Amino acid sequence: MRPIPATRIGESHGLLRAISKRDRVRLDEFVTEFQNEELFPPGLENAQGRTRQFVSYARSAGLLKEDRGVVELTEIGKRYVRAGDDDEPFEVSEAQADWLRRQLLEKHMTDSIFHGLAIGLSLLSSVPPGTRISTLDFGRALGYLGRAGWDNDNTLQSQGERYLTLMRDMRMIDDQRGLTYTGHDTKNELTLPVHMSLLDIAGQQNPGGPEAVKAAGEAEWAELQAAAAPEPAAEAEPEPAAAPPAAFEEEEDEWQDVGPGAPAPAPAPAPAAAPAPAAGPPAPPADIWDTAEPDDQTSTYTAVGAAAPGPKAEPEPPAPAPEPPAPAPVAPPPEPERPQDAATVISQPAEAVAPPVPEPERPRLAEAPPPPPLPARKASGFLDAGAIRAAAEGQGLRLPGSAYAAVAAALASGRHVVLTGAAGSGKTMLALAIAKAAVTSGRSTGAVLVTPAADWSSGEALGRPALPDGAPATTGKVPDAAVRGKWLVLDELDRADADKALGGLSTFLGGLPLTLPGGEEVKPPADWRVVATSASGLDASPALVRRFAHVEVPFPAQADVDALIDHAAGGDATAAGAARRLLILRELRPLGAGVFVDAARHAAERNAIEPADERTLAREVYSAYAEPLLGGLDDRGQDRLKELLGAL
Repeated sequence: MRPIPATRIGESHGLLRAISKRDRVRLDEFVTEFQNEELFPPGLENAQGRTRQFVSYARSAGLLKEDRGVVELTEIGKRYVRAGDDDEPFEVSEAQADWLRRQLLEKHMTDSIFHGLAIGLSLLSSVPPGTRISTLDFGRALGYLGRAGWDNDNTLQSQGERYLTLMRDMRMIDDQRGLTYTGHDTKNELTLPVHMSLLDIAGQQNPGGPEAVKAAGEAEWAELQAAAAPEPAAEAEPEPAAAPPAAFEEEEDEWQDVGPGAPAPAPAPAPAAAPAPAAGPPAPPADIWDTAEPDDQTSTYTAVGAAAPGPKAEPEPPAPAPEPPAPAPVAPPPEPERPQDAATVISQPAEAVAPPVPEPERPRLAEAPPPPPLPARKASGFLDAGAIRAAAEGQGLRLPGSAYAAVAAALASGRHVVLTGAAGSGKTMLALAIAKAAVTSGRSTGAVLVTPAADWSSGEALGRPALPDGAPATTGKVPDAAVRGKWLVLDELDRADADKALGGLSTFLGGLPLTLPGGEEVKPPADWRVVATSASGLDASPALVRRFAHVEVPFPAQADVDALIDHAAGGDATAAGAARRLLILRELRPLGAGVFVDAARHAAERNAIEPADERTLAREVYSAYAEPLLGGLDDRGQDRLKELLGAL
């Protein structure tokens, strides 16, 4: 896993735009041929001296390449620059974030910053809502899981911050470091290791253990909130009356007031107020616990720094104690309520209000309360399961309702679908029913049916470039169907080498743009889908397999099987009985309902041509439809088959 060379990828945008104007630029030309205002964000410290860092960042992100001091954009880099926002040239636009996520999907298994991004995204997804993890502890967990070899806290802190910033620029996490919907979708596309949670790893890597991780996380978030809303100056106004203590406070250092604490309990109450006004103007250097004094969230920490006001906190608890003397049992509860200690420190002037103050403060101590329970989720309605069922039953296919629901859910999740099942289970018929339902629902303008051959290659799937003899470039079946808005049905996809045929289309199947062999760039519509059939799961690389949801076509219920056989036999009870005799063969190998439907139809026609008894018809349809599917049985299976045939 590589370290990120600079703070933000946006800081390299000016350099990338400069390269795009000249195709190739020597590093020294950034100094001699361009103005700093063109190359760097306003106010960026030591920008020109960090040019090498920005170039390295863009190179590690796959946006440019370098050869002996000369840099030029990669193809991805050219598109990345074109996708920028002219109004905010040094910010990562939505389209640019999309290109970075595409790089992540393609390169997260390599030794690159994208490997670190994938690990970081996986780590953050393991953090429970409301749990705070410091940047340093995130960097520790990231470096440990990515085996980065970072050996000091400065590096761990900076790399943790840079990876978090990049994930935020890529729209994968929000300001609370929780995964966005885009982040969840991207994570689900990645091949990730199984690992402990971020909290557990950080607890092992932090020298102080889990408690130190928790304390550091709360402290960092409290500091961020205090910096975002520094309003303690208003609270400081009531205190100036105590002039002598104020003068004494000016002589003391602000940090010393937190350290000694106990040695000077008497003069300490006033000092706590005096630095607050002083801390107002110089907000950056002020102690975060003092500047956040009115904020309840830091009450547990201000209690430590405000040890001096302790003497005043002790007289106050006795005050409420005498009030409820009659009910003796009620006296104990006020004492264990620790928030009162913090309340007396924070709001010293109002003693009478001290008892009620803890009550409103307590719920605010949880910065990120658990979200309320969500209402029952409704179906997205991408493609109605009832529409699929109606189309399937219109073709004579009968399946459990769960099969149609599973298909509809898989399609709504954004995945393409591979229908698996035994021979004769109705995979092709269901695939065509899905395509028909997509048309009637307005999701598709039609369907394209393709049966891949064993030698099916990327030429048929993706397309072919123009040939030297003048033959034009061609567009493959997959992008052609997508561009025309037609769903693609790939029947018997397991006959082809899926990686060889579809490997180059993996990102396109993920919804990202693709450059055709002819140079044209195309992107699939959001509601375009591929429906494939296969005897078993797709035999391909994990990245390609992840583009598809696998849905097994189940065997119908017995009542549906009987109805299908009776319908196929056309009322011929002898033919239907002959077909039912074969059902026992499913004990040896899965056979789809279509096998028995075909047997019933055959037996009925045979009986009509020349009548025969049920046993004779059963043996004939066994040889015609079942026997070819039972090859390769082991010795035990062969013995059992002989037993079953004897009973036919």
